[in-house]
Amino acid sequence: MKNTMYPYLLNDKIKNHSMILCTEIECKKCGEKVYVEFQTNEKFIFKCPNCSRKNRKVFYAF
Repeated sequence: MKNTMYPYLLNDKIKNHSMILCTEIECKKCGEKVYVEFQTNEKFIFKCPNCSRKNRKVFYAF
């Protein structure tokens, strides 16, 4: 399994003001599992490094 960092998810706003969560997302097209970091209660676009398929995911912290 390949670990890929997404620098646009690790900007100063996120690091300084919010909790960051980490999860594993599986691409529905190629099956690759990628670890991503994201800010709670925000939508982001996941782009698979292998096939560039866009999958919108919304995560909420309770």
